[in-house]
Amino acid sequence: VLYFILFPLAIDFFRRTASTMDEATEKLIVAQAKQYVYDNPYEYPRVEGNVFCIEINTLVAENYLGDYLYDVGKRKEYDQEKMVRVAITDEKEATIVDSYYCEENLAQVNFIDQSGANAPRLYNTMIPVTYNEGWIVADATEEWFDYREKQWANVVLVHQEYRELYLENPGIMVDEDDVLAHFVWIPRYRYKLFNSSAEAISERKIEVQFEGKKVEKSFGSEDGEWLTHPAFTFAEEELSGFWVGKFTTTGTEAVPTIRPNRSMLTGYNVATQMEIAAKIGQEGYGMQRESKMMNNLEWGAIAFLANSQYGNQGAIWINPNEELLTGCAYGNVSHDPTSECSSFATTEGMRASTTRNVYGVYDMSGGVWERVLGVMEDDEGDIQTANAGFVGDVEEYLDYFNVYQYSSSDAIYERRILGDATAETRGWFSSLSEMPHGNINSWFLRGGNYASESDASVFTFSADDGGTGETGLRIVIPAY
Repeated sequence: VLYFILFPLAIDFFRRTASTMDEATEKLIVAQAKQYVYDNPYEYPRVEGNVFCIEINTLVAENYLGDYLYDVGKRKEYDQEKMVRVAITDEKEATIVDSYYCEENLAQVNFIDQSGANAPRLYNTMIPVTYNEGWIVADATEEWFDYREKQWANVVLVHQEYRELYLENPGIMVDEDDVLAHFVWIPRYRYKLFNSSAEAISERKIEVQFEGKKVEKSFGSEDGEWLTHPAFTFAEEELSGFWVGKFTTTGTEAVPTIRPNRSMLTGYNVATQMEIAAKIGQEGYGMQRESKMMNNLEWGAIAFLANSQYGNQGAIWINPNEELLTGCAYGNVSHDPTSECSSFATTEGMRASTTRNVYGVYDMSGGVWERVLGVMEDDEGDIQTANAGFVGDVEEYLDYFNVYQYSSSDAIYERRILGDATAETRGWFSSLSEMPHGNINSWFLRGGNYASESDASVFTFSADDGGTGETGLRIVIPAY
């Protein structure tokens, strides 16, 4: 009697337990697929619209799942040929489906070049572009960048009323009046150390190797060793790269922009500059990503890439425009101040680019001094904010700052951080080399200004008090 009572109950218990375990496995697979989507935007096959498919095999290969998944109900290993169908909505809905569902009408994965660079992270309203007598909306599934050819990836953000037009129509020309901001992709890389002792050495090509985020980091400290550039670690998170403003920031305090042939935005202290930089990541630009003011290591990462096999590999021409217009060059590498401007897309203007073509970053030599978030401690080890405008404790901002040891001298170069393009490259292309020092000049300035002439360079550095002088800022969007 007990047998006939208990055995069906036991069978029902095991059946329900197996079902729960199956459900748990599926929930794990779906959760990891959503995480993969978050970590790798636009790098997986699209079915249609906002629906994408990811093979469970891919999740296993990329270490999002273990290589042994057991289907309790069927008493066998889980079919890793199945796919996870993910609909990109606010909730990122996902279901597990048979592979044939996704194989029909499967679209091409977004283009990846052969340089080894991490693919650009295209967030929300970012519109990929190429140049042909004007910026053209690119089809992201086809070739639109090539770091081997020094064609760095570019995107634009446009005013809200034009976003749908450009996002849905690859091949059309972008009207510059519709643009809010231009950004350039800086992929994660490591570089071979060449001057770890901070000696004065002559200019040379910097050896760079692009590096995937999941590759083990390099921690070299001596010449000849490799170091993963520290700009690609932010707030203890590893980055696949970062987007940087193509030009010095323009516009207004309320509505910052990044546009060519516009007046540079100057006259603010550090605290206000940080607030300005954060606005591009907010709702009005459609980004919904964090944007921030550039730090000293990020400047260094761009400078090193510019002087590698993937960049200019030479002196970048000064922007000598005394009206502080962005994207200008004129005459020669160190021209004296002038009202003239050869615009960024002209043959002469491109000499002011980090790539010596239209795809690079501009205004990194001359224009205005750009303040970056590199700051010196005082002689007691506290951050010396000087006239930077911060109210109260600055501890909450430490993730954003590169912090340097105190010195009363501007020539103690051993205080450098490897990769910041200060001591390792001091004096290159006749650049001015002055570290933060003393009780006032605690904040890094980079690049020189329109009147710096031969002192201006992407490797130029000096310091000020962080106050409301004629300094500009550069905006960065970290990509995880």
